[in-house]
Amino acid sequence: MSDRPILMSTMMVKQLLNKNKTHTRRFITKNNSTIGEGGDWGKLCWDGSEVLNERLQECFDHGQKGSMAEAIKNNGYHAPSPWVDNSYPDYKYLHVPYEWKEHGTIFRVYPKIEPKNILWVKETHAFEERLDNCKTRDIGEAADVQTWYKAEHWADCYPLFLKRGKWRPSIFMPRWACRIQREVVSVKSQQLGNMTDEEAMDEGMDETIASFLGISMGDYSKDCGNYYLKIYKAYWNYLNGKTHPWDDKTWVWDYGFREL
Repeated sequence: MSDRPILMSTMMVKQLLNKNKTHTRRFITKNNSTIGEGGDWGKLCWDGSEVLNERLQECFDHGQKGSMAEAIKNNGYHAPSPWVDNSYPDYKYLHVPYEWKEHGTIFRVYPKIEPKNILWVKETHAFEERLDNCKTRDIGEAADVQTWYKAEHWADCYPLFLKRGKWRPSIFMPRWACRIQREVVSVKSQQLGNMTDEEAMDEGMDETIASFLGISMGDYSKDCGNYYLKIYKAYWNYLNGKTHPWDDKTWVWDYGFREL
């Protein structure tokens, strides 16, 4: 059983604390994935843009069989789209074309986070004002260091005689300051465009998030369908819009978890 850090925005931490969030999604990258055959991440083809070279085309035209022949039958000589392996109900990896033009191969892509792993949540936090000029790595774990969490209404939760320092980004939270842990119970790969309204609700989407985003009930009427999914799409763009805006074709890891 391994401990894995995971970043959470302040709003999502609040949903965790309110028991409204049991899933989280992350777009698939080389940082949260491994290639089963130990290949080079840059040689994977996700968009079907690569075409088999003429030599391989001739080979497959002369009676090649198996999954590759099936892929070519369905897609021509273009690389097929990635597809999910459903061999295990709670752990689903991806098949992705690899060096398609030169070799026409398919590699497996696995999530680094697996069922039974423990996620420890990194959130926006602060220490005492006297430590503002100290880097987190220099503070160390100390019993007399007070930690504040932005997801809390801190004025009601902490001693009044202590002065809160500057807010520190979640990415810098040390393990010893973590207060929230979850056990992973399922992992699957999915394209954003295949999400359902119910799955968006499991992500913590509700009227609280809609209000935070400035979305009125009239904007996303429940009568129009996919109400919570629309909120999730808006929140995804709020968090990731500059680097990874919503795209129905984006592949993500969907982590399901439970309280410890």
